[in-house]
Amino acid sequence: MLKDEKVKDPTFSEENQVVRTTFHPEYTNADFIGQILPEVHEDSQGKSVVEYKFKPGPFAKILKQALHNPSRPFYLVIEEINRGNAAAIFGDVFQLLDRLKNGDTSKEPVGTDGFENHYGKGWSEYFVMNADVNAYIRDVKGDDELDTKSIDVSGIHFSSSTGLRLPPNLSIYATMNTSDQNVFTLDNAFQRRWDMELVPNICKWNDEDHKNQAKSKIGDTDIRWETFRKAINSEISDGDFFNADDKQLGLFFIEAEGEKIDGKKFANKVLKYLWADVFKRDTGKIFKSENLSGVVENFTGTDAFDKVFVEDFAQSLKNANDEIKNHE
Repeated sequence: MLKDEKVKDPTFSEENQVVRTTFHPEYTNADFIGQILPEVHEDSQGKSVVEYKFKPGPFAKILKQALHNPSRPFYLVIEEINRGNAAAIFGDVFQLLDRLKNGDTSKEPVGTDGFENHYGKGWSEYFVMNADVNAYIRDVKGDDELDTKSIDVSGIHFSSSTGLRLPPNLSIYATMNTSDQNVFTLDNAFQRRWDMELVPNICKWNDEDHKNQAKSKIGDTDIRWETFRKAINSEISDGDFFNADDKQLGLFFIEAEGEKIDGKKFANKVLKYLWADVFKRDTGKIFKSENLSGVVENFTGTDAFDKVFVEDFAQSLKNANDEIKNHE
């Protein structure tokens, strides 16, 4: 989507118009929104002085940029949104995810300034109050400006009593991998405020990167990665697995180096995952060896698949391999 934005507008700059962050178990609301932190500097007499200043988080940074530049699109990109407690990280900002639709308007008086702000399509339907982010948006420099300084941004009058809303030119995108372990569950109230899109687990043969990855040889064998991936995913989907879709191998689960996937890396990453996480209750369904060490050690040479996998599965790979090798 960001590449499409660059095509539409050659002046689009990810460094200036996109803020990225990654959620993780220790990530907090203060990290995301912003927080007051001590800052040490020397005064005119050379003495150390401690000041407490607001340090903006990714949310505050991109919100300020978007409000001050209403003619440009801005994006907050959250990677791995389900690896942190998203509901706690968003906090009351959660309310801002509901946007006004076509024809909807919201009118809000701005404190005692005598102004009335009109919010239309694309603005947050509701607002939240946060004095620190509000002051950061207004570029307040000292306590004397905290309640008095007002600015006009994005067609609204922004004063100390103006609530925070997402403007129409600010979009939030997030990624998540449902097959990752030890992740937080996103509750339904949080999820339904997003437009969700499932990324299909398929090889796009018209994409050169996908094609090269799919046709990569595995180790010293002639078996191609997409041959193996399709066969093993079929075994997983046909088996008695909880959340079978989440157990399947993605196209870039392991990446090729040139035209080949290193055999040792394949054994230690792919085969180890299949043994320990997927077929752990019935390893004999596809593996010959009685332990993981045997699987890893035996995956060598041109006949590596014959040595590691049961005969029926190994033969199915050979039968399907030509189709992948010759795929245009």
